[in-house]
Amino acid sequence: GSIAPSIMDGLEDGRLPEGIEALSIHLGTGTLVWPSVVLPNLRTLYVDVPVRFDASSFPMLRGLSIYPDRSLKNLRQALALPLDELNLLNVPVAGEIFDALSSSADGLERVGLLGGTKLKSLDGLEKLAHLEAVRLKNLSSLADIRALSRLGHLKMLDIQYCKRIANIEVINDLAALRELKIVGCGKLGLEKIEAKIISRSEE
Repeated sequence: GSIAPSIMDGLEDGRLPEGIEALSIHLGTGTLVWPSVVLPNLRTLYVDVPVRFDASSFPMLRGLSIYPDRSLKNLRQALALPLDELNLLNVPVAGEIFDALSSSADGLERVGLLGGTKLKSLDGLEKLAHLEAVRLKNLSSLADIRALSRLGHLKMLDIQYCKRIANIEVINDLAALRELKIVGCGKLGLEKIEAKIISRSEE
């Protein structure tokens, strides 16, 4: 369930164990302003509302799931961290999101775009050349996934509830792909990638 925001307002250094490695915060509504509390060993953080924070609070963070604000300020702050995985629970703007993500260090290996109505194309995602895993979920306007074909290291692709994709056959060009999940996407023309699916299942 959700917690009262006042619990976070009163958080001070020492109230959470320094050894904590995973933290999931569910407020339900509003915005979280992370207090000046440092979690030196935190590796994974999930926050279900927009959050403002200073990267120095989570020096060892490797996996982050957040709602970016419209200015992408908190996303840019996040990209100052040594992240392996970044999940955006909403994509508030279209092309600018990939310009921001491309400023990340080469260490970013897994990206999830998990909601939003603005994104029509993945153009720009190819700037993240080292990506090994991509999750696409609840992107109601997404039609063009051509940029995936330029990700030469992509091993895992997870597409859920994206019903407007018009060029699903791009998946045939993913030479490094080892894991594919497609859920709740309607009639995307899966027969166009039948050979790819069969070849993966035989390996």
